[in-house]
Amino acid sequence: MADKDEKLIEDGKRALRRSYYASMESFARKILEEAQKNHEDYDDAREWIDEQVHQTTDGTSWVIYTHQNLDVMVASNNWLSIEDQGMGQEFSDENITGMLNVVAFWAVRSDIEEYIERYKDEYFKEENPRRKKKRKNPQDQLKNRLLR
Repeated sequence: MADKDEKLIEDGKRALRRSYYASMESFARKILEEAQKNHEDYDDAREWIDEQVHQTTDGTSWVIYTHQNLDVMVASNNWLSIEDQGMGQEFSDENITGMLNVVAFWAVRSDIEEYIERYKDEYFKEENPRRKKKRKNPQDQLKNRLLR
């Protein structure tokens, strides 16, 4: 019976991880799609992307709801990324809900950022037809013609 219970728990964790990471990937892809429409290249979009990652992270149910904060800690490989922010020691037992929220925030943010890093080249490659074309400077065009 114990083996059956353990298997159910592990199956549940795998399902939770699949759902969680599907959400993180979806968030990252939506951000990259919008960035691609409005920016010429990744470097140009970086500040906007960072702001969107922050807003998306701050507004997702994975961060807002305490019960989902616990799910983040089970599902995310980045659940300790709060330590990278130097914030791990700021919480007491009296403020456990606040701590869960902050831990979930930094884990979700880190996971979205990892997907953005993974997919950015897919959205910002030269031959991408949706990418804005850089306008050529008329002076540079004239200069190039004269130098030929």
